[in-house]
Amino acid sequence: MYLTTAYDGVFAIDAQSGRLLWKRDPLPGTFRQCCGPVNRGVALSKDLVVIGQLDGRVVALDRKSGLRKWSVRVADNAQGYSITMAPLIYRDSVIVGVGGSDLGIRGALMALSLRNGRLRWRWFATDAHHWFGNTWKRGGGGIWTTPAIDPSRDSIYFTTGNPWPDLNGESRPGDNLFTDCIVALSASTGRMRWYFQEVAHDTMDLDAASPPVLFQTVDARGRRVDAVGEIGKNGIFYVLNRESGKLIRRSIDVSSLNMPGDSKDAWTGGASWSPTSYDPHLRYVIVTATRHLRPERGKHRSGIEELKREWARIYGSVSAVNVGTGAIVWQDEFDGGLVGGTVSTAGGVTFVGEGNGHFDALDTRTGVRLWQFQTGAGVNAPPIVFREDGREYVAVASGGNQQLGTPKGDALFVFRLPDE
Repeated sequence: MYLTTAYDGVFAIDAQSGRLLWKRDPLPGTFRQCCGPVNRGVALSKDLVVIGQLDGRVVALDRKSGLRKWSVRVADNAQGYSITMAPLIYRDSVIVGVGGSDLGIRGALMALSLRNGRLRWRWFATDAHHWFGNTWKRGGGGIWTTPAIDPSRDSIYFTTGNPWPDLNGESRPGDNLFTDCIVALSASTGRMRWYFQEVAHDTMDLDAASPPVLFQTVDARGRRVDAVGEIGKNGIFYVLNRESGKLIRRSIDVSSLNMPGDSKDAWTGGASWSPTSYDPHLRYVIVTATRHLRPERGKHRSGIEELKREWARIYGSVSAVNVGTGAIVWQDEFDGGLVGGTVSTAGGVTFVGEGNGHFDALDTRTGVRLWQFQTGAGVNAPPIVFREDGREYVAVASGGNQQLGTPKGDALFVFRLPDE
């Protein structure tokens, strides 16, 4: 098992015993980033562990020893660029994106050679054809969560972040393509196949941030189609035709159901970086969302820090969305924001972490809470499930989150599931 820390440290751990096999120390120094130090994981090949770093470098380590095999700088951190997403390995390429929308970068996704890190293609989230004047040069559109791949189509699906300046759109008239979008590219060439913009001319920092998920559904004529879905910061789950990018259906706002009081979405949600899970038997996606309550009504603020000072309460929800209808089948409210994501098992159980330290097991069909464990720190990372020597396990990191102010910790928890 490979675990990363906020400043790009890497730990290789025996998944059964927890014994440390090797580690790479976190990066020294300070880095430019809008939202605190973050790393969302590594990519694995047969021989390599690949990590994107806050300093704008992509580094490949030997999988057995942790020794560095190659390192390339793909972006300049001094200009506000950083890499926080877990890279994705496809065939003999490493797919990685750069973030930093709130610092005025130009978002991009690129493919590097797995052998030596050499650039193969790069796609930019902003260009001169869709922006006013030269605003495209620092237009935002950072890519900071991992894409999904459809090998049968040689297609890669990913989401893009907010435009810049994020809360003031006066200097950037128009739709600000291709920010706040779900995008499909050729995975081999980087050529765009289609895009779908969730929020045009965004002035609320409503990135399309959660990783896309692939599944099958039926369209309005009842025909079975391959689809891609994503839950946005606006709290809406979008279902698109995987081939054409056309909208099949959308849910209502999952962060507004049964949520009382004066509330609004902000820079952390609806749904932010949280991965969703999919149960193919039930055809449910399980999504988390965050909602912010303000003590009184007021005008829209000009900066994120001003918004944060207004929050009276942050709470979250877990919702099951039927991808065939867009209906919300069940929803449960939780104290504190939910930004860790979910994982669902074939046995009908969904695991989710809470900012208050609880790690929960839910019945995927009904949402009923089956089990809970207090980890002692904010569970703001997605859980994983795996099988080893015929036994099933669920693992989750408990470390807290600087942005949300959840309790800090430094633990990885691994639980063995009951034998059937």
